[in-house]
Amino acid sequence: MKKNSYDAIIIGSGIGGSACAALLSHAGFKTLVLEKNERIGGFTSCYQKQGFTIDISIHVFSNGINGRFGKILHRIGLATKEKGKIQSQYLKFVPNLDRRTAIRMPNQKNYFSMGSMLTPQSKITPKPDSGNIQKTVSNLGMNKEDMNNLMNIFMTILGLTKRKIRKLEENQLTLKNYIESFTKSPFIHSFLAFTVGGMFAISPRRASAAEFVRGIQEWFGSNDMSYPLGGSIAVPQAFLEGVKKYGGDIRTKARVSEIVIENNRAKGVIVNDEFIESSFIISNAGIKKTVLSLTGEKFYENNYINKVKSLVPSNSSITFKFALNKQIIPKEFGMVNIFHKNLLNPSKKSEEGDTRSTGFMTMIPSNLDPNLAPPGKQLIIFGTLAPTKGVEDWKKWTDMHYEEILRNYPEIEDQIIFVDVSTPLDLAQLSGKKYGPIESTALIPSQSGPNRISSELPIDGLYVVGDSAGTNTHGIGTQLAADSAIKCADLIISKYKQ
Repeated sequence: MKKNSYDAIIIGSGIGGSACAALLSHAGFKTLVLEKNERIGGFTSCYQKQGFTIDISIHVFSNGINGRFGKILHRIGLATKEKGKIQSQYLKFVPNLDRRTAIRMPNQKNYFSMGSMLTPQSKITPKPDSGNIQKTVSNLGMNKEDMNNLMNIFMTILGLTKRKIRKLEENQLTLKNYIESFTKSPFIHSFLAFTVGGMFAISPRRASAAEFVRGIQEWFGSNDMSYPLGGSIAVPQAFLEGVKKYGGDIRTKARVSEIVIENNRAKGVIVNDEFIESSFIISNAGIKKTVLSLTGEKFYENNYINKVKSLVPSNSSITFKFALNKQIIPKEFGMVNIFHKNLLNPSKKSEEGDTRSTGFMTMIPSNLDPNLAPPGKQLIIFGTLAPTKGVEDWKKWTDMHYEEILRNYPEIEDQIIFVDVSTPLDLAQLSGKKYGPIESTALIPSQSGPNRISSELPIDGLYVVGDSAGTNTHGIGTQLAADSAIKCADLIISKYKQ
């Protein structure tokens, strides 16, 4: 076997891995990033097809350049900061996505602009048949009492102090329990199920109330919901530019088969029969795969192995990527939330049984960045949650959701160039994480905040970064991974930098 040597090896080039690699390279560590797939980025990767640039998964970024992404780029010298605003030539976002978000009810043609509700003077005007806010609220199935209760819940959440949030954390309160202290309304509980599903890919009965509150406060407080120019892959690409700038190496199609441990210390990795030595290793492959597969259980105490095995993942997703001959969704909208018909009557049992969904989060990337589709064409990505196990027939699920899309957009069928469908099986193959969860360690009360498993493993020189580990890491989706990267890199720098 050949032998090379690095200070740091990062396994995986998703948001967590690429960001951590950039920070370590900037700090002076000789760094190598190893990505098993042909393309970098993990779940934030993209691919090209017939002139379309298509996200592997479905993404909306609750924070753009003024959040953790910009903080990382500014720290490594790839962004500037003036009057509190960050700018970077390496990563640009389409801002104000909240004002370009619409609600569309099942089987209705009208759109309701969320921006017009959040900011009445929004430049985006609802379609003529949308009516006023009260009419739209009524169309949503929400009565005046529900509307008042929902606004009260969000105003309370936005005003909660850090001390009160920690109290929710200490009591390990779920979002369902927390919301029940305000209302029993089935509609509100279903509405918030859709919201937390989009944020954390889990249900209110499982989600941490404290993490939901933190997420909402950051999301609304930053007013920075955005989408990157070039597609979601633009984020890890920017971080990897930092790796290259500071002398780091990046390899794709480089599958790590083993993390080599000697005398309770990580010594390096084996990649395609090549041994590469390093002072320390950071895995973005997920804590379960890192511990149970890449190293093996024999290096850990039983209590730790049992703890890792007991970690609960979030749900996965099904996505439909429609490449269309012409525009179907108006260009002023970059995101449309389509509620499932059962949201109007949450107590009614779905005719599909266990395949019930709260609806679709729908991104229209080509409305935000026209370069993602050929001129005159449109790219639409419909996403909905799916379980991570217990499903034998994914065709049943995809057929059911496809029919629901056509019920909402019957005109779409005549404009299809192609449709690419991904299920949890595809996400599992892409990530190497069993069942393809959106977040490897779900943000449930026993796994969030101070209860979140540490990035520092019980083996010297071995760390895990990303959505699966990092005590007191917070954030929605990619923000959680970026937060983990910052804290993991800081830990390593403080320990190894002389």
